[in-house]
Amino acid sequence: DAQPRRKSLARQMPKSSASSTSDGWSINRLANELQIDRRTVTKRLVDVIPLRTNGSGDLYTLRDAARAIFGAPKIKTEAQAKTRKLAAEADLAELKLEEMRGDLVDSAEMKKAAMRNGRVEREALLNWPDRIGADLAAKLEVDPGLLVRCLEEELRTYMEERAGNDGL
Repeated sequence: DAQPRRKSLARQMPKSSASSTSDGWSINRLANELQIDRRTVTKRLVDVIPLRTNGSGDLYTLRDAARAIFGAPKIKTEAQAKTRKLAAEADLAELKLEEMRGDLVDSAEMKKAAMRNGRVEREALLNWPDRIGADLAAKLEVDPGLLVRCLEEELRTYMEERAGNDGL
């Protein structure tokens, strides 16, 4: 009784959908549909039991294949699920404790602080030639304006080189 109904539903569905539910999915078809390299699909399906094997290779259910390809957690028993949940809760509690102790800080706040400090240091460095130029020129007995311009030029060149080296 269920067989005739399945056939009538298959006739109503587009050909690709009908064949995917009744025939299974080959590695080539999965790779093409998901736009993933065939070798990657093959590697990820190594532990999946095929729906069946036809003359050209193994056929898989889309659900089993998708779980293996996209890394859905492999939980087989309720005990495994409870163990996984307990481990996640323990990890979360540890993170909260580290945060309370001050060992863990918000990365967004740290990035803002680093940018702020970087701007302050950059401005201080750019002001350095004006700050020391007159005193240094007097010691060297050179034109203060020329010395400040030379220091600024060298400093900008140095900063551009540093920026080109990913801040190293």
